[in-house]
Amino acid sequence: MKNNNSYKFTLIELLVVFAIIGILSSFLLPSLAQARKKAQGSTCISNLRNFGTATLLYSDDNDGTLPYSKRQNGAQHLWWRNQLAAYLIPDDYITETAFNYPDSFAEGVFACPLTDNGINDYSGGGYGWNQDYLGNAIDQTTININEVEKPTETYASGDSADSPLSNWRKFVFSKASKGLEEIGDRHQVGVNHVNVDGSAKRTSSLQIVSGLNGDIDYYFRPRK
Repeated sequence: MKNNNSYKFTLIELLVVFAIIGILSSFLLPSLAQARKKAQGSTCISNLRNFGTATLLYSDDNDGTLPYSKRQNGAQHLWWRNQLAAYLIPDDYITETAFNYPDSFAEGVFACPLTDNGINDYSGGGYGWNQDYLGNAIDQTTININEVEKPTETYASGDSADSPLSNWRKFVFSKASKGLEEIGDRHQVGVNHVNVDGSAKRTSSLQIVSGLNGDIDYYFRPRK
């Protein structure tokens, strides 16, 4: 027997349903995008925590000396990464002056998920070292961790600048003279960084470039 109670949707009813779904999606998509950025920020913090652990291990193995920045084999200020990499990747990848580590490793450890400089291998990734104050080969300086008066308030490394700054600036975490242009201002108006004591966190971009009590270099200098 034919069921006379069966109901078929009209075209107008279907269009109304699709319209409602579209409206709901428009509300959900921004929330999903924001959640994705928060997840990427958490990945970045995790990377930096690993940097902090590796920094402390390196310092412990080198009589307290912290990693330092220098050019090696034409690479731009990547030597600090080499020093940390020895504690972060399998031994079979380690060589004294190696810079070309597998991209899969670089993308997971030496690259911030939100970097927009278009480089995601070992030679990019958006992380830099505080070379202005924690040692660099240009000035022939190195810093001992015991010289850092407040390691919980002194930046070691963090989100460095993206393009269009000169290439070498991408590997240096520095306020320097250009303010917000010198840091990776990409985490909801904030910057992820790791301090000398190994702690990693997000700090507002304004605080990064403002310093403390009028001292714009306060959080970069090892001696307060």
